[in-house]
Amino acid sequence: MKLPWYFILPAAVSASALIVPVTAVAHFKFPPPPKPVSCVELATDPHNGLAGNPFVKSATSQITPAAGNNVAYCQVDILFGTNPNQNINIRVGLPLNSRDGGTGGVE
Repeated sequence: MKLPWYFILPAAVSASALIVPVTAVAHFKFPPPPKPVSCVELATDPHNGLAGNPFVKSATSQITPAAGNNVAYCQVDILFGTNPNQNINIRVGLPLNSRDGGTGGVE
């Protein structure tokens, strides 16, 4: 049984649509990875998204030194709120990168 052209055409178009994106990705130039940011810069540099953000009421970041079995890390404290009555405290501990004396890893 021979299929009419109107059954074959959608299949051919669908197959070519799958090939085009793969070819386009092969020629895409990814931007270089960002340079590591120091712990203190996380809260103070507007490029990092905390300083100057209208919903971040306050943000601090500091290196917490090693103590006992715990290694040193970057502690980030954020007070977040979308209105004057909303106050959400967020605390994050991040590993130190090479700029802060850490071993690197994901920077």
